[in-house]
Amino acid sequence: MENENDVEGPELIQKDKKDKKKVLIAGVLAFLIILSTSVGLLFLLQSGGEDGKGVTYIGAVIPSEYIGTGTGGDGPDYFVGYRSDKTSQDMLTFEIDSTMDFEDIMGGEFEISEKNGEYELEEVVSSDTEAVSIDDMDEVIGSLFKNIEVSFTSLSLVYGNYTFGIGTTGTDDYVWIAPEESYPTFFNTVTVKGAVFDSLTLGVLAENYASSVFGDVNLNKISDLSQDFGFTFNGVNTKFVMVSELTYENPLSIAGDVIDTITPSDLERLADIFSTDGTEWLKEVVNEVGEGLAILTEEDNRIDSNKLWFLLYSLDDYSSFPGMCRLEVYVSDLSNLTNKVNSLVSSSFNLNLDFTFDVNVGVIGEVIPDTYTARSVTGLWQSVEGPHTTTLVESVEVEGYGMVVDMATLIQSLGEAFELPESTVDALKTITTFKNPAFVLLLDERLPEMLSGSGTPAWKYGSVAIIPDYETTASGFRYLNLKGVLYDPALYFNIDTSLSHIPLIVVDSYSEVTEGLQTVTVKDLKEGNVVLNQYGWAYVNVDAITIGTTLKTIADEFSTHPVAKAIEAFPLDLCVYDGFKVDRLSEIYQVPILYIAAGQGPTYYEFNITNIRGMYIDYEASFNSIDGFLEDRISLDMPVLDDLLVYVPELLDITAPIADFKDGVLSSGLVPPGYILAFSIEEISNTPPILTVLNPAENEVVAIDDFNVTVHSQDNPDVPLWIEIEILKDGFNIFALDIPIPAPVLKNGEWSTNEPVNSWWWEFVKAYTKTFDPWLLGSYTVELRVHDFRGYSAEVSRSFTLSSTGLDDQKPVSSVNAEPTFENTVIFIIYATANDNVGVDAVELWYSKDGGVWMFYANDTFALDGWSWSFDTSMTSGDGIYAFYSRAIDSSGNFEDPPSGNDTWTFADTNDPIATATGPGTISTLTFDVSYSLSDSPPSSRIATVGLWFTTNDGFTWTAYGNDPDSMSPMQVTVSSGGNYGWYFVAEDNAGNSESDPLPFWISLPEFTTLVDVDSGDDFGSATEVADGTVWVEDLGGSDINDYFKIWLDVGQTLWVNMTGDLLTDFDLYLYDPSQTEIDSSLNFGSTESVSCTATVQGYHYVKVYDWGGISGSYTLTFEVL
Repeated sequence: MENENDVEGPELIQKDKKDKKKVLIAGVLAFLIILSTSVGLLFLLQSGGEDGKGVTYIGAVIPSEYIGTGTGGDGPDYFVGYRSDKTSQDMLTFEIDSTMDFEDIMGGEFEISEKNGEYELEEVVSSDTEAVSIDDMDEVIGSLFKNIEVSFTSLSLVYGNYTFGIGTTGTDDYVWIAPEESYPTFFNTVTVKGAVFDSLTLGVLAENYASSVFGDVNLNKISDLSQDFGFTFNGVNTKFVMVSELTYENPLSIAGDVIDTITPSDLERLADIFSTDGTEWLKEVVNEVGEGLAILTEEDNRIDSNKLWFLLYSLDDYSSFPGMCRLEVYVSDLSNLTNKVNSLVSSSFNLNLDFTFDVNVGVIGEVIPDTYTARSVTGLWQSVEGPHTTTLVESVEVEGYGMVVDMATLIQSLGEAFELPESTVDALKTITTFKNPAFVLLLDERLPEMLSGSGTPAWKYGSVAIIPDYETTASGFRYLNLKGVLYDPALYFNIDTSLSHIPLIVVDSYSEVTEGLQTVTVKDLKEGNVVLNQYGWAYVNVDAITIGTTLKTIADEFSTHPVAKAIEAFPLDLCVYDGFKVDRLSEIYQVPILYIAAGQGPTYYEFNITNIRGMYIDYEASFNSIDGFLEDRISLDMPVLDDLLVYVPELLDITAPIADFKDGVLSSGLVPPGYILAFSIEEISNTPPILTVLNPAENEVVAIDDFNVTVHSQDNPDVPLWIEIEILKDGFNIFALDIPIPAPVLKNGEWSTNEPVNSWWWEFVKAYTKTFDPWLLGSYTVELRVHDFRGYSAEVSRSFTLSSTGLDDQKPVSSVNAEPTFENTVIFIIYATANDNVGVDAVELWYSKDGGVWMFYANDTFALDGWSWSFDTSMTSGDGIYAFYSRAIDSSGNFEDPPSGNDTWTFADTNDPIATATGPGTISTLTFDVSYSLSDSPPSSRIATVGLWFTTNDGFTWTAYGNDPDSMSPMQVTVSSGGNYGWYFVAEDNAGNSESDPLPFWISLPEFTTLVDVDSGDDFGSATEVADGTVWVEDLGGSDINDYFKIWLDVGQTLWVNMTGDLLTDFDLYLYDPSQTEIDSSLNFGSTESVSCTATVQGYHYVKVYDWGGISGSYTLTFEVL
């Protein structure tokens, strides 16, 4: 009988058995039992393990995914254990082949055969799982490879790719390990299933499979760490449960907000600070931890009833907890905690306050996250003032302008203001390395609504937020997107006033808004090239040279004053800058910049190049948007800001390298009607300019017709610079230039515009002419110096000689390629070839129409695709005979002489000719003439072909007859039978213009119809021969009462003959075989008849139409052979 404590073991999925082998083994064993003596049987048992024979092993089967050989769980399984006739000291590991699929580690007894070093699992002898009590673990833990199920209180840690834990009764403790699983616990009641392993087993696995999870487990470290926390193992700490399944007890459903999490990365930052020599292992341990701690407040928290949870969770399962979550948690049983962590209990304390904290601990099982509802800041007020019963109102996403004060910046500011030692400040800031909370005053994007007197109280355009861990930046004022949980402070504190409902957001995630960002220049702001919103604002990204200082910098000048001390202690700093861009000589654009920095903002006085991102606010547009509400309160000229911008350079004793900066104040006057409220300012690195002479080369002898001096200067974006250029001939200055860059450029004696962002080209060219001044020849030196506004400079000189060598007076030659005789498109391509000893710069196309004067058509200057033109006759008086020639110009300015005649010609004809059938009407023969007319608009390339089409069904189908041999009306045709024939002529001219062929399905109708009325034979001897598909139309009546037809049929062919006739006629239809014997007839009233037959003999079959009614009329016969 099965033991009542036995429970179902790990699941085995039986695969296809190797039946033949099993039968063979069973037969051999039966034979040996019958024939062997007891001595022989004993010998057999003792000699088990020979190749191909099964041996009993005690151990555990380990599925392939635990070893991690890169097979993804599809490789072989493994075995660890020892032969039943050996001891556990003879522990082995090897791969096994099996017809069974193991999902979990299974201990027990197994019959395994070995052949040629390969092992095969023949049978699971025993693998039952025994349910045991934790109180009986002392006895069970000694049974190596026994499968057990046990419930206990557990404390565990997810570490690397496994979980290790301690199961405890409060006094007795047992180690358990779950490879490749994440099971965080903190004194949770759990039920585990697994097999008993020991340190020897683990050591063998770690040695033989070092790259697997077993190579990572350090049982001694687990035991030592556990004992450090008060766990005792009663002498059995070398044995443990290898867990394959863990089930949590005591589930509970709660709802609330995870206000923050503590993860290994948080602890790693602390480890970076506190790790010293000998404690580096702390950081290594933290790096391997695979669980986090979530701090949750329940949705119905009140000041008199605070419900907090500290919840462990697996990092493999969750990385965030968006919004108001509903969670399934497994509550920890802390009854054993006091027995295990006495030091913690002795150091605990209670707060004697008027409010209580209900603190609970557990493990997260399942999380149902919430979705964020988009709200404006004013919309947050509507939510908290609306109906709700819990402190936590809803999950929200909101955007606005945030004034941010973080803890790290606050500590730094206070330390500098009160001159605290740097070591003290660093010590205070240590906690912010772990978590750096920030407080945010969030303002609505629609502040102008408040200024315009919208009726909404001013405070409802603001809210507060808490960011649990803020990444410090240089900005204390930012355009933020916040996602988090909205709290109602009034409900929490149990008070109900207007301001007590101020919305509070505990933030899950935050980011700076980038949507709608416009990349512009300071010049764009001045010229209005920026898109303003309805309030006169624009979100912009600008690069500019920045000069200015901050409120704290000014306060430093008065450091003893109490107000200055207060300013220095404040965690934010007000910065006032002037951003400008030198665009052209005497054109300097500037814009005022206000910036709220975290801590102390930077001072710029060396023409620093910065990138500014923020909100550009247009004075006039902004004040117009608030309907004059503040016009009498704030001056559009902003005297305070202007005065400060004047004072700052004087205070810092700024001097400028050019005259445009007078007394330290920029005075160009090109200022946009607004200012930038900056969210971030980042300095762009600056380097000295680069100056390069591209040609001529040093000491190069240059032919005068190739005289070309080219200089390239490059510097950082938006850095103003200027250049000095001198050209000396034989030591005498013949040219000098001193200009800012970017600036006008002199080329070929003419000024042109060149405004690249960060590079400048200068080119001096003297084009060769036949009357050049010999004085130009000789030795030259070019000297160049370039300077930027930060004092960097570069200079270079280059010597060269101008020579008369290589003067070019050879004219180029060109020719238009041969054209086809005819062109039938309005636009066609004309090609030409051109050659020159130096190089062709351009080729001209000239044309003459119908022998008229020569006209210039176009100039081609792009030689890479060949010399060609798209000739458009609609621009040159249409169709006609065109003659062409080309004329080339080389790079020395030599022109080709016009030719005496044309290079080629073509006839342009784009008109389609028209041919129309005109007769005859009725004909009594099968061969006759069809007449037609022709027309073709001049100028005509003349008719080339005339084609004829016909139809016998009024245009349902059309058949090509052929071309008229002489293309002159009439055209002789021969038809196969009588009937109505519709005609359609198609003409084509020599240029290839043609009418379209007729279209079927009555789309194209006959131009003219001819009735072919031919009298058929009156008896068998004179029968008219027809064929498959023939449609015959003929009149019958009067003296002509019989018409005979014959058609050839092979044996097996089937003939169908159908007839229709005019109204009131009564024609009958008869069918005869080759012996002229009637085989079918159709004698209906009227003339709709049908006969058919299948030929039994080969030969002519006959059809007769008979006028039974005596009324003359027309009939139509159709013949179909299948």
